[in-house]
Amino acid sequence: MQKIIYLGPDEGFQAVQTMASRELNFHHVEAEDSAVAQALRSAAALLDASMRVRLTAEMIQNAPGLKIISCATTGSDHIDVDFLARRGIVLATLRDDRELLQNLTPAAELSWALLMA
Repeated sequence: MQKIIYLGPDEGFQAVQTMASRELNFHHVEAEDSAVAQALRSAAALLDASMRVRLTAEMIQNAPGLKIISCATTGSDHIDVDFLARRGIVLATLRDDRELLQNLTPAAELSWALLMA
């Protein structure tokens, strides 16, 4: 069973485990450079819901089995995307999911609406 690394809040990890197939092997890793670098060495996938760790070429180079990185964001500034492309590793973000993005209420707008209510 291939290992999938999850970076993000505990609540998100619990939701992922509840919804995921029992055939998937998720591991919750603290969003710290050294912990992520170590975990990636034996991972096939990374689900990044934190964006707190910069995923460098060195980290990715030391992850020979890594096939995909998925981010719950539109941006990927924290990832060496050029190195991913050279290695043939897929990067999935929300950037191209226009329907989802159009239906989200930005946090700042929602906060102001609540304050004014």
